[in-house]
Amino acid sequence: MGHNRPVFSPFCSVVKMNLRHFLSPDALKILFELNGWNLTDPIIQNEVAVFKPDFYPEGYVLGRGKYGIMFASGETKIIFNKKEYSSVNALLEDNSSAIHNFEDWQFLEEKEWVISKKGEWLSSFSTLFELPKASKFRC
Repeated sequence: MGHNRPVFSPFCSVVKMNLRHFLSPDALKILFELNGWNLTDPIIQNEVAVFKPDFYPEGYVLGRGKYGIMFASGETKIIFNKKEYSSVNALLEDNSSAIHNFEDWQFLEEKEWVISKKGEWLSSFSTLFELPKASKFRC
């Protein structure tokens, strides 16, 4: 699945501290490997790997197991400064400095990472704290 990755403005140190969704690229790779996944091509901004699925296009494959994949799926609805956005890209195109106030984004709907094997849905999750072992699903 070849998807164009969105382009984002620079992340600030506040975002770097949100370990549920942002982590150093090396740490993310190690975390994936420890859980039996091969990290494909995460979005990297200012030396920070983005894990939150809302930053990725629908169907974007972030991880592969021996038999299964992990991909972004769902809808995004965010309210920021009393305005509703249907994607992270739309929000950042409208207000490029909004990433500096990530903690103020109100997510009404969030994408998830879906784990599937041979096209069959197995599980879903949305934060690094929930990253499952690939072996749990025989992936």
